[in-house]
Amino acid sequence: MADIDVVAEEDVGRVEHEHALLDHAPNPARAELGGLEAPGSVAVPGHRAKAILSLVCGIGGVVGGPPPDRAVLARMAELMEHRGPDGEGIWHDDVAGFAFRRLAIIDLDERSNQPLHFGPWHLVFNGEIYDYKERRAELESLGHTFVTEGDGEVLLHAWAQWGEQALNRINGMFAFAIWHDERRELYLCSDPFGEKPVYW
Repeated sequence: MADIDVVAEEDVGRVEHEHALLDHAPNPARAELGGLEAPGSVAVPGHRAKAILSLVCGIGGVVGGPPPDRAVLARMAELMEHRGPDGEGIWHDDVAGFAFRRLAIIDLDERSNQPLHFGPWHLVFNGEIYDYKERRAELESLGHTFVTEGDGEVLLHAWAQWGEQALNRINGMFAFAIWHDERRELYLCSDPFGEKPVYW
């Protein structure tokens, strides 16, 4: 079976809205993405697929067991290529590893490529933090400095500042994994409505 996300009928309007937003993204090439579908759509026999999510960031990773294998992480990123055409990244230490495929929407610069790092924190993130500009200003008032214009870095700094309480301070749709390499702690988070699900 192909790696395609079949969307329930009640989500079709939301999916169409998300693709419409791509048409207004700053990158002129982004407009081309709105009409694309992944090849080989999956449907239950006797039912037709209502919509297909083919263009979203992809996150993956491993934790525990033997040290992460860089080749395995690279293969994870490669297998998610249909999700994000704008870049890929992998990172690992001796316990955890992340793989990422990027669909660039907010900060199109390579400086926003993931995984993102801030001190002992490492992040892979899919979604959008709607109030990231407000959270960024709040974090800057607390002494944080930023090198990107993206919401992923704001999420990373918010987690470093407030820990799990960051989830009460942000508004968005998201799925992310964040690893603290000194405490050896992994957090997997999804938005309250599960718009960006996490599987483990």
